[in-house]
Amino acid sequence: MNWNDLRFVLEIARAGSLSGAARQLGVNQTTAGRRLTALEKQLDTALFLRSKTGFELTEAGEAALVHVEAMETAAMELAERVGAVLQSPAGLVRIASMPWIFDHLLAPALPSLTRRYPGIELHAIADLRERSLSNREAELALRFEMPARGQEHTFEIVAISYAVYARKGVDPDTLPWIGSAVDSGEYEPEKWLDTIREEEVETVPFRSNDAGIIYRAVCIGAGKALLPEVLAKDDPALTRLSGRKPELVRHLRVLVHPDVERFARITAVIGWLRATLVAACGEPDSASNA
Repeated sequence: MNWNDLRFVLEIARAGSLSGAARQLGVNQTTAGRRLTALEKQLDTALFLRSKTGFELTEAGEAALVHVEAMETAAMELAERVGAVLQSPAGLVRIASMPWIFDHLLAPALPSLTRRYPGIELHAIADLRERSLSNREAELALRFEMPARGQEHTFEIVAISYAVYARKGVDPDTLPWIGSAVDSGEYEPEKWLDTIREEEVETVPFRSNDAGIIYRAVCIGAGKALLPEVLAKDDPALTRLSGRKPELVRHLRVLVHPDVERFARITAVIGWLRATLVAACGEPDSASNA
């Protein structure tokens, strides 16, 4: 049964006439009459008594009106609740990303999010497995090379430059290459390291799928590696082996499903992510121009 047809019952009962209901619903009187007739035929009963003075509800019409008014109330409550979700930055937001992004970049900025949006509950899903936003495994994802799927929207949030680092005071020529392994061959740091290995015909004694673990391994002198500059550039225990120009620039993007993109809590968290990551790494194009 079509809710739009039931609205004609509601407005005819309130106006007492086809013409009044038609004006309220923005249609002509003929359309209003046709819709009412079709509904009565579908229900196999008359909802109104027609007379020269107007339309009066039958017993069946009175019973129908009770339910139609309840439906109208439910629709209004639904609109109010959806409006509250769209306008109020509160509720659960799950973000999927790499562990080092949370550990080194986002976790230190959590107090600023809590102060500004005390009603938001943030869940960090720290792994490299692709999370389905369409199936509600997460509301947001922060990824580099991983493409959007289905209806997901994606946009760049920050550019992150990479350079080669080693532990200070250790001859880099004595250190093996260590680095990325995501078991896909599609990620830029992994491809970069494989190219180095082919050129130098050298084994790689340690790999990890998280830059934070690689960073810790470099800090203890386990090897030299390509690292995000935002992790390594200010560490006094490390020395940069690359030249001034980054070896690699990766573009970190936000993925979000359009069904939740307009929610106030989602836009609030995206704004916080952008401000936090830009503060740590610079504007999106600054690393590219370094």
